[in-house]
Amino acid sequence: MGEDELARQLEAPGGAPATRRSGARDADSNAPPPDLQRQAAMEAALRRQERLLDAIFHNILAQVAFLDRNLNFVRVNTAYVEGCGHTEEEMIGRNHFDLFPNQENEVIFRRVLETGEPFVARARSFVFADQPERGVTYWDWWLRPIRGPEGEAEGLVLSLADVTSIERARRDVERLNAELAEASAAKDRFLSVVSHELRNPLSAILAGVQVLCASGEPDPRRRAVLDIIERGVRLQTRLVNDLLDLSRLTQERLHLKQEAVDLESVVREAARAQQADADAAGVALRVAAEPGLRVPGDADRLHQVVLNLLSNAIKFTPKGGRVRVRCFATNARCSESPTSNVERRTLSAARIVVEDTGIGISAELLPRLFEMFRQGETGGSRRTGLGIGLALVKGLVERHGGRVRAESEGPGKGSRFVVDLPCPGDQETSDERAGKLAGSR
Repeated sequence: MGEDELARQLEAPGGAPATRRSGARDADSNAPPPDLQRQAAMEAALRRQERLLDAIFHNILAQVAFLDRNLNFVRVNTAYVEGCGHTEEEMIGRNHFDLFPNQENEVIFRRVLETGEPFVARARSFVFADQPERGVTYWDWWLRPIRGPEGEAEGLVLSLADVTSIERARRDVERLNAELAEASAAKDRFLSVVSHELRNPLSAILAGVQVLCASGEPDPRRRAVLDIIERGVRLQTRLVNDLLDLSRLTQERLHLKQEAVDLESVVREAARAQQADADAAGVALRVAAEPGLRVPGDADRLHQVVLNLLSNAIKFTPKGGRVRVRCFATNARCSESPTSNVERRTLSAARIVVEDTGIGISAELLPRLFEMFRQGETGGSRRTGLGIGLALVKGLVERHGGRVRAESEGPGKGSRFVVDLPCPGDQETSDERAGKLAGSR
């Protein structure tokens, strides 16, 4: 009985061997002996297993090759053939390094054979000598020994994954990041130089205006002109100083003093500095500041924060509108940055709020409002400016361990800027103080 006939009998439905019908002989007389049945069943199972493994071998995405001890190709899968640029017939029986010469890789292959230690490489470069048009390619590869009965290395199995496109993209990103970093550094250097160069002539102009104002009693028209010039020079000087500070901040060269800062004094002084601009714009400026509220930090820089927020509010509030600045103690999470020196917990914080009845902020602009040089339409109209004031506010507040946010219900509905700064936890909040006062009555 042939092998195929025996297998067909063993694989008949129901598990029973198939039999030929015969009127002259008993059906069981043609059944193979039990030993032959078991052998045929094992051979059939082995063939099924081989077909399964062969299907897996040729359908996996990795490029796989088996090599003997002499590094000759024994078997390759479909992915390997498609990726290497040679047919299976060209490879089988040929030495790997006759087809793909590379002295460094050959040393690695022979070391794995000798030591039995696997080798893994990530994004390893390779140039096909016979396919120069492919340029430099990159591969993840795994090289493992095939061990014999005694544990000796009989050959190698090589698994490859072509990561050329991924590696080239990664290198392009690294190159672009380096170019962007250099461009950003050049921009910071340029801003620093320009700020210094602008500040010197502005100081001279301001000094000249002050001399003219102090010399005699000028007529009202001349005095008005000098006031306009002085206000414009002071504004430009502040913009230049902000630009220089922002440059220092981005380069981490801005140093802050550490002292106990009376926040009420800071807020009131900033409001006084902006009062003339508010009056000129026809905007009512109001201040409400809790006395005795102290925070650790740099008084000049915190004054700069409040000044910029008030200037921004006045700038975007039409004539007849109102701007109000408040500061008070509250319970708030001052910092959510893991790099901050402020613990991530609820603690006593000093809050500064600058709110206006101005033209408002669109929802699309709110998330990007504190970006450097960000300019956009606010309340449906565009305002001129460098777009550095709010970026500087954010940087200075974060350097103090705090945070700042902007709120607005939309165009035409005003805006609200909230700054939270960490302060000693033993200070009472306004709510706690009001509760004590109510309880003492």
